[in-house]
Amino acid sequence: MLPRPRFRLPLWAPFALAGGAYVVRSAVRGFQFRPDLPMDAIVFVLLIAVVVMVRWQRGDDTRPDE
Repeated sequence: MLPRPRFRLPLWAPFALAGGAYVVRSAVRGFQFRPDLPMDAIVFVLLIAVVVMVRWQRGDDTRPDE
């Protein structure tokens, strides 16, 4: 059995992390915010799929454990 983490991130956190990574990548490229299609689209769709699966797995309880 795999170990389960004791903390849970809010569902908005993966989007903030991905957005931050995108801004850093754009800054490294000289502030060109143009997406690299199709790779950025694939990563965005996979991010949404993972967040939806996590939301489904959590059920109604989306609050972090206190």
